[in-house]
Amino acid sequence: MRAYLVYADALGEGGYPRDIRWLAAGLRGQGARVRVVVEMEQRRRGDLEDLEARIEIAGFRELRLGQQDVVHVFGLFLPRHWPVLVQASRVPFVLSPMGHLMPHHLERRRLKKRIALAALKPLLVGVPWWHAFAEPEERAIRAVVGEHVNVFRAGLGVFPAANWEGSACDRPVEGGDGLRLLFFGRNDVFQKGIDILLRGYAAAVREGACVTLTIAGQPWSDSEVILARLVRELGVEGTVRLVGPVSEARRDELFRSHHYLVFLSRWDGPPRPIREAIARGLPVIVSPETNMAEDVLRCDAGLVARLDPADVARAIGEAARLGSAWARHRKGAERLREELSWDNVARRYLDGYERVLSWRTARR
Repeated sequence: MRAYLVYADALGEGGYPRDIRWLAAGLRGQGARVRVVVEMEQRRRGDLEDLEARIEIAGFRELRLGQQDVVHVFGLFLPRHWPVLVQASRVPFVLSPMGHLMPHHLERRRLKKRIALAALKPLLVGVPWWHAFAEPEERAIRAVVGEHVNVFRAGLGVFPAANWEGSACDRPVEGGDGLRLLFFGRNDVFQKGIDILLRGYAAAVREGACVTLTIAGQPWSDSEVILARLVRELGVEGTVRLVGPVSEARRDELFRSHHYLVFLSRWDGPPRPIREAIARGLPVIVSPETNMAEDVLRCDAGLVARLDPADVARAIGEAARLGSAWARHRKGAERLREELSWDNVARRYLDGYERVLSWRTARR
């Protein structure tokens, strides 16, 4: 199998660039020949010294369609990718929107995205195959492009928990301060659903749940002001801690001292904080829109709550009442950690690529 992974930002900082690099290495580990196509202006010596031993890197000028089995483009709204989309019907081609067709994402800066989608629509109808992280994203793709499109699903892997000693929290839920919940990640109140989390948490407390909540991570826009106001208005100042940015060592301490990570995105690719929690055996409470709910339920690695404060309160109350569920979810998180190794994830992508090639052969 020869595959081009096209992602202009693959040498950049942040979650998705790292994910694409690890996916490429995982595919190579499964015997595929992989070339990652990037914006060459981003090349930094340190990146290349680390990556070129494991994967091939090329610029867009070196992209020669027809010299590979599959071209997989990651990212719909990156203008650097649009010339590649023009040629989608000529080659075995896969497009990953990376969560950007999900309804709540399209509502943010709505006019700009409507204009972009209107301009891109003639190209999108020519895309033969799409990739989705999970069912919620597949549903969003079909809602925008049409029910007729071909979609395969594959998620993202977990990273080794460097310098992690011991296991996740081993204190029982019963006794002490009860259930300890953690949100960790960028404090984007809207995208990450922190507003819904706080309202659901406050409802659970009113219903008698013995629970505390810690919110940690980098501020986003005016999140510090919004979160402080919400905590005050909801009357939960005594049981919610807003700790802001933390070091890696402090992050690991937080993961170790809480029972569940709670992450209720309105849209997302598989969020890195959820995968970091799973890598450490920490159970999670997630929304379907994280595109990880199916994995969590399949492995019994936690609970799923809809983007509704009442359902979030239900999930929190269930976790607080049933201490035995937490012990079960810890074991499920360990199962999910094994399932989401990059080798296993790479095999799912290869299975998807084989479907693309079989479909194209059948149409000739």
